[in-house]
Amino acid sequence: MRANDIPSMVLVTKLLLNSGASSMPTNYLLSNPHSLIDDDKNDEIQALRVDDESDIQEERGLTFTFDSVLKHIPWTNAHEAARAAEAARVAEAARVARAAEAAEAARVAEAARVAEAARVAEAARVAEAARVAEVAEIAEAVRVAKATKDADPVRVANAADEVLRQMDISTSKGKKWYNLLRTVEDYKWKKLTVLCYKNITPSNFVMFLVKYGQSEEEINSILASYTSLYRRVYGPRRGTYDSFEYISHVANIVRASEADKAEQRVLVKLGLEKKEVNKWTQLLLTNEVFKWDQLAVLLAEDIYPNDVRKVLWKHQQNRDDINSIVNFYTNLFKDYKADSPEVLMDVTPLQAANAAINVARAQERAIDTLAKKIEQRLGISIRNWLERFRSSDEFKFDELHQLAREKVTSDHIKRFLQYHDMSENEVNVIILLYDGILSHYETGVLSRDKPLFSKEG
Repeated sequence: MRANDIPSMVLVTKLLLNSGASSMPTNYLLSNPHSLIDDDKNDEIQALRVDDESDIQEERGLTFTFDSVLKHIPWTNAHEAARAAEAARVAEAARVARAAEAAEAARVAEAARVAEAARVAEAARVAEAARVAEVAEIAEAVRVAKATKDADPVRVANAADEVLRQMDISTSKGKKWYNLLRTVEDYKWKKLTVLCYKNITPSNFVMFLVKYGQSEEEINSILASYTSLYRRVYGPRRGTYDSFEYISHVANIVRASEADKAEQRVLVKLGLEKKEVNKWTQLLLTNEVFKWDQLAVLLAEDIYPNDVRKVLWKHQQNRDDINSIVNFYTNLFKDYKADSPEVLMDVTPLQAANAAINVARAQERAIDTLAKKIEQRLGISIRNWLERFRSSDEFKFDELHQLAREKVTSDHIKRFLQYHDMSENEVNVIILLYDGILSHYETGVLSRDKPLFSKEG
């Protein structure tokens, strides 16, 4: 009991001694102090002390103390302490309620996060399953077409010629058309749109691809793009909107989707953010140090050339720069994949990639040197040289003789042609011819000291 409560206790004692209730048993008075107060006040005190009858019964069983009376008398310390205790109880109850509410909110949020993660994972699983199924379907279509080409080459040739006829392209330009389809993304989608508008089915188009193409990755990629476009236009939900404008619109959607997926695969493996990709592609084409460093990373992360090509075409427009780096990376990727597992066993993928890059850089310097010699000798660009080399057998024959006279090795010629985007089949045929010419000079059948024989000779 505090000193400040003494006057109140004196008052209570006097009330007990001087009231007309002195004849009452002391124990009764002590245990029932409300009997000394008028009924209205007694009711108010009871309302302050208890909430219901059960609490009254419980409190009557407690030992009487002056504090039990004082806490109901305003302005006493006991009363203030009781109020503070009640406020603390209410505050604690509120805190517990808030904590419970926060915990429930956290539980709901976590459940939502888990559910969303499960939904995303399931969507990714379904999408990946669909992608795998589509890849398998495309690969099977190409396999069947190649088997048909082996068994009945005339049938495949006729089907390919029919595609060219419908596209108003002469058969003599079939190879050039294919090369543009596989190397120039803008050109490819424009022509795929025309193919779709003319309702040339994927099963017919694949015949053209296997006639002129050699790389399965390239054939599969072109066919997959066209199949996706064709099914979007002529699938079960098709309407009457197969106009050229509508097909062009769908082609843009399919192209953007493919580029976005390729970009996402590249970004994930390189650890880049989407906002960084444009700068990355720009540096890849313009900064030599950055280019070699990133090509090694691309190689080590097993990123396919087709994905690199799509990302570059999405963000950049310089055809020559894009083709140059994609062609180089494609050949580098093939050589890297061709290495036996034993070669890569004792080094990290990045170390192996850097070693491959160093070899490729030395080869590229030799390729550049040869290109400059050709340009200086003929006064034409390498692009023009390649076009004439592809289209004219006479020009090709003369140039191979000139290269043999200059003692350019067969391997050097092979690298040079591969670097400048010739298909494996084209290169193999040319190298076979070049080896024969080169052997004539090596054995003395032809002399490097005499002028080249005339075309008539």
